[in-house]
Amino acid sequence: MVAFNRYNPTPQDIAWAEFVISMLKDGGIWGAPMNNSHWKIDKKKKEFWLLEGDVDFDFFNKTTALFAKFGYKVLDKRGRGIVFDEGSGKT
Repeated sequence: MVAFNRYNPTPQDIAWAEFVISMLKDGGIWGAPMNNSHWKIDKKKKEFWLLEGDVDFDFFNKTTALFAKFGYKVLDKRGRGIVFDEGSGKT
């Protein structure tokens, strides 16, 4: 896993992520048109997987920080992710 600088989601970002989590069923797929990516949610394991798409590191970093607010780990198709230490604010 890679550590990266913390992105601090806005209240609008948090509301959007809450909506995405609530609308997807466990195992559901979300398509992000801005980068033609597809993501799968595992609500039991609290994981959000990038299945495919042209996602740059900045977008992946922001998605990781955002979904961490809800206790989710964000992983790429190889099982790699970015780890944030929520308690200390350090990466």
